Amino acid sequence: MSPRASDPRRRWTLAHVLAPYVSERTRAKGYSYFATGTVTIVHATAEMVSAEVRGTHVYEVRVVREDAAFVAACECPFFRGRVVMCKHIWAGVL
Repeated sequence: MSPRASDPRRRWTLAHVLAPYVSERTRAKGYSYFATGTVTIVHATAEMVSAEVRGTHVYEVRVVREDAAFVAACECPFFRGRVVMCKHIWAGVL
């Protein structure tokens, strides 16, 4: 065991950090997309990920790191109408 304790925040995934802010229903539906392999990562860097999520249609999802925050967007009608995290973004985060 290392004499220096590791910082527990380094082990948190983005999904772990965001989960309290996403409805249980959205998380469940997004997980279903993720678990069934409908998410395809199109491009990823340390600052951004772009993915396609197959649902009723194929939706493009983007998650971008901006300083200490993350900004996400999805082409689906749910996101455009409400600007809250949709199941497609959650699937991409997972």
